[in-house]
Amino acid sequence: MKRITYFITSLLLLTLVNCQSDDASTEEAEAIQYLKNEWMATEQGVGGGDLSSLREVVESDVKFRPMDKSSYLKIGMNRDNIFYFIHAVKPEGDKTAMPVEIKFGCLQYSDAIFSGKFYSQIKLAEEGQQPFTVKILDQQTIMVVFAIKLLHEIPGQVNYKFSYYKFKKTGVWDESTNYRSIFKGFGFSEEWLDEIIGDNLEREISAGACFSKR
Repeated sequence: MKRITYFITSLLLLTLVNCQSDDASTEEAEAIQYLKNEWMATEQGVGGGDLSSLREVVESDVKFRPMDKSSYLKIGMNRDNIFYFIHAVKPEGDKTAMPVEIKFGCLQYSDAIFSGKFYSQIKLAEEGQQPFTVKILDQQTIMVVFAIKLLHEIPGQVNYKFSYYKFKKTGVWDESTNYRSIFKGFGFSEEWLDEIIGDNLEREISAGACFSKR
């Protein structure tokens, strides 16, 4: 009888673990499916906490304000799971936009949090694991919360700055987008692009690790 009870208990535990795993896989797949579009930020907010609280954030907890009209933030991810973050400022009276922050990274996913080694701007400084979470509000709207670790960590205190953004879907992600094409879109010359960016920066600096086996 004990053996039967042990077998049934083990089976129930195995089923529970498998269900939890399926739920996580479903959540990850849904978030990735949404990210593989082009999204423009419409509202923003700031806050803080520890990393464990990042996954618990809900929309009603955040005081949002509209994005500044001179600024835009675009995100998206391609089929190779390379995530792009493009933040630009449009000078007043100028029809062109000047990039202030452009970075990309190969994403990983664990316990409702995305992370990855991100590379930014011309210096290409590796920023380590940068966590963020995605909350799906409706089919056209997501909330993304980026966590930036504070330089001086204090035990028991707020150790991360949270940047909250609401994004609206503007279309499917253009698969021809890469680090070079983004800078080219801001008017940088071919000579500058050849010297600073090259042809396939993403593959070069990740040693191909970000790329899917298609």
